Amino acid sequence: MGFNCEELGAAHEDLIVAYHDAEIARHRREGSFSDDLGLLKEDVLPFVVLMRRFMQDNDIREADLAKPSSPSATLQKSSCCAGISGLCAGNPSLGAVEAMRQAATKLNLID
Repeated sequence: MGFNCEELGAAHEDLIVAYHDAEIARHRREGSFSDDLGLLKEDVLPFVVLMRRFMQDNDIREADLAKPSSPSATLQKSSCCAGISGLCAGNPSLGAVEAMRQAATKLNLID
């Protein structure tokens, strides 16, 4: 998973397009979409897979990103994703893991 940001984005987009194409083909064959309305499961998206692996490798728990008792829980999780996305948008050749590391450091999730 040594993707740079641009490669991770392309892999993410390729998977979404392939899934969409498969759903259109299914609709043409069967006349209906899947029960899940053609939405990908989160755990197969390259960005999510890499982020979960990064979290595991750095002992970051879901609770660190989203504490139900905290009003800023959603903001913290959104800030992390937005931070990674912003770093990647500004520097597509940056390693995706490095973008995650920089965002997590900025949010005090890791040292």
